[in-house]
Amino acid sequence: MITTITRRLPAVVAAVAWLAVIRLGWAFFTSDLTFEYVASHSRRSAPWWYRIAGMWGGMEGSLLLFAAIVAVTIAIAAWSDPGCEPLGAVGGAAGVLAIALGAAWPFSRLDIPEVEGFGLTPILEHPAMAIHPPLLYLALACTLPPLLGARGTRRWILLALGLLTLAMTLGGVWSYVEQGWGGYWAWDPVENASLAPWLAAIVALHAGGRGRVMSRVLSALPGIVALAGSASSRSGAVPSVHSFAEAGQVGWLLAGLTAASVVHLVVRLRIDAAASSAGDDRCRPAPSRSMDSWQLVPALLVGAALTLIVLLTAVPLIGTIDGRGGRIDGRWFAVLLAPVATVIAGALVALAIGQPNRVPAAAWIAHVGILVMLGGIAGSSFDRSSDGAIELGDSASFAGLTVTNLGVEVSDGPYVGTSRVTARLSVDGHRIAPSIVAYPERGGILTETSLISRPWRDIQVVLNRADDEGRALIEVRTKPLVQFIWLGALLVVAGALLSRRRRRSVLPASSPTTH
Repeated sequence: MITTITRRLPAVVAAVAWLAVIRLGWAFFTSDLTFEYVASHSRRSAPWWYRIAGMWGGMEGSLLLFAAIVAVTIAIAAWSDPGCEPLGAVGGAAGVLAIALGAAWPFSRLDIPEVEGFGLTPILEHPAMAIHPPLLYLALACTLPPLLGARGTRRWILLALGLLTLAMTLGGVWSYVEQGWGGYWAWDPVENASLAPWLAAIVALHAGGRGRVMSRVLSALPGIVALAGSASSRSGAVPSVHSFAEAGQVGWLLAGLTAASVVHLVVRLRIDAAASSAGDDRCRPAPSRSMDSWQLVPALLVGAALTLIVLLTAVPLIGTIDGRGGRIDGRWFAVLLAPVATVIAGALVALAIGQPNRVPAAAWIAHVGILVMLGGIAGSSFDRSSDGAIELGDSASFAGLTVTNLGVEVSDGPYVGTSRVTARLSVDGHRIAPSIVAYPERGGILTETSLISRPWRDIQVVLNRADDEGRALIEVRTKPLVQFIWLGALLVVAGALLSRRRRRSVLPASSPTTH
């Protein structure tokens, strides 16, 4: 009876969390600018989907949404999976919600309501903003049931792997098409906080099932990494372009929850070991099986990549006195991880040639996706870039392409008070219009690139400056095989989700939680 009630408590926590989310969401939808948080992240004249997206445009609302998604995910696991530890489930769901409402309360009122509202940061006013953050939060939440002892570890981890792949890909496309960075991944600490659980999930899938203790530890690894990444990315302890979502107190509290999760895991393992020693067959360690090379090699390689990313992200923080460390340049990530990625690609090719029947068909889809994605990443590194000024009516060569300046014009920006400068260009016969948008009330500008995509090569054009005489200062980049990255990611998603249909689990059931 007590166990049944305890299993229902996460659903109560989830209901409370979602009532808070609905209340805050309604305030954004109706532009209730009496709320300080709504006034800071919404604009009355914005389309309704951007008003709603404003809810997760800052720390308070994004953390509340994350807590609500975590709570409902844990509630589903606690109700449907007998292996999920009831007390741990209640503690996890309630802990994240308590941090959200206690350290980042989003319902503070203004003494004098705003008239229009400040709105989202300009870079966030993109269609992906409505999908990418909630999808990422759901993916991270799906790593937590295995941490709580859920028996369906393989299904949860595969779901997390597929959703993380989709969320990171959407974020990469957003960065690639919106900004003049010329890239899809910046090795930002927040980006690494989603990549690390993705790698941990791959390790768990390939190296799990080697005895009950090893299986339990590896299945918990993605959840622990996800919580630790959330703590670091929301703390402001490491420099990040995602500075709109940082708060030191929240970071410390999430770090405490991560530590509590590790302690909980260790305690459960000791209890299981004691029960096994006492003769309880349910807790007796499962016989270990030797790992085949097709499982051992990717587990070791991906584990090495995970270790490198964690160290390169965390060392600048740990190595500083004030706790607000610097950040290692992204090229060091690329230089150190490139050999690992090369060996992974070689191992996948060797597996395909030497032991094609050792991997199920659905898993092969994901493996092929990894190869395609790595090929796209490698190909995109052979990019070319050229910049310079081009006079009105003139043609010039940039990065091996012929660019003609057809004119520069000024127009109104996306909403009242903003302005846009657009350059009309022809690139090898293709008409494009890169622009610069000025946001006076925010004291900044935002470049909007133009993109010409082909299966074998992308062309990006950025307008850096323009003058009254029609002269345009532009930058042109050519990036080969970028489309392979998106195609490979979709294959990984398809392979992960199709693999969930298999009944035979690579990861055995976690140990029972009641003895």
